[in-house]
Amino acid sequence: MYENDDDSLEFGAERKLASAFQSLQFKPNDSVLDIGCGWGGFLRYAARRDVHATGITLSRHQKQYTEDLIKKFCIKTFFLSNLLIIMTASP
Repeated sequence: MYENDDDSLEFGAERKLASAFQSLQFKPNDSVLDIGCGWGGFLRYAARRDVHATGITLSRHQKQYTEDLIKKFCIKTFFLSNLLIIMTASP
């Protein structure tokens, strides 16, 4: 979601996450399940706002990338690997 043609990708992505978050009316300590969480953008966005986020991905590469970022930002995590990879991020 961009305001101007010259807005950066990061700005557009942040506005998209903010719009989704506001539309869903999350409050601190709420929980959300992100199926197909990709690179974990929404998981990190939610956790920074004290919302407990659980993500599911089929990609081991996306899991590793997201796991590394979650550690970098000191977010509590839980990973379970089986047929699906489940990631949980808590503030």
